[in-house]
Amino acid sequence: MDYVSGEILTDKGFINGYIGFEKNTIFEFGKPNPPRKPICDGLIVPSLINAHTHIGDSFIKKRKMKLPKDVVELVKPPDGLKHRLLKEATEEEIVEGIKDSIDVMVRSGVTKFCDFREGGLEGVFKLKKAMKNKKISAIVLSRPLELKYEQYEIELLLNNSDGIGLSSISDWGFSELKKIHNHVKKRKKLFAIHASELFRENIDDILDLKPDFLVHMVNATESDLIRIKESDIPIVLCLRSNAFC
Repeated sequence: MDYVSGEILTDKGFINGYIGFEKNTIFEFGKPNPPRKPICDGLIVPSLINAHTHIGDSFIKKRKMKLPKDVVELVKPPDGLKHRLLKEATEEEIVEGIKDSIDVMVRSGVTKFCDFREGGLEGVFKLKKAMKNKKISAIVLSRPLELKYEQYEIELLLNNSDGIGLSSISDWGFSELKKIHNHVKKRKKLFAIHASELFRENIDDILDLKPDFLVHMVNATESDLIRIKESDIPIVLCLRSNAFC
């Protein structure tokens, strides 16, 4: 068994101690010093999880183009710049971009990511193709091709992903969102959505969808956040993208 020692991050903060592990499995925890010399000393933290990516966009970075600072112009479906670029990009270009971003995450200590996988079923398959032989795992939240509910399409998506991850309620007809939500929950899969990113959105409608988690909430009011907390719904904060709002 090998040992590492140092400041270990726990749910009660950092404590001084050591961890013994073998074949990538932790078998022993103690403090302050290990039974024999550790293989390294330092800060010991759980591996990182990136809870919100749109990794299929990664190829855009290689184009080295000037991107608009306006979020609507940049990412709003269906005509935002990224959606136009995705339609014209080749599969090879998109897959290689995904591979590059996966490699960056692995080097940064990320062991799992949750991707809002656009592009319908084909988008899911591109991600799975890029992940072959990569030392990382993913929660794949797929998305229909158009802003409407099609039972057959949603069933296919759920058969090949971990759930559905949508853009904001402002992009959709609410009745369509409810149909998708009900279908997802019937299959006992994940349902997540962006919310109150550019402006405050109706908190009653958001909560009525009973999402497993929300993304952004930049423009939520204090009372919105209290109600979300009372509903025990996690919020994923995205510091760099939120800086646009």
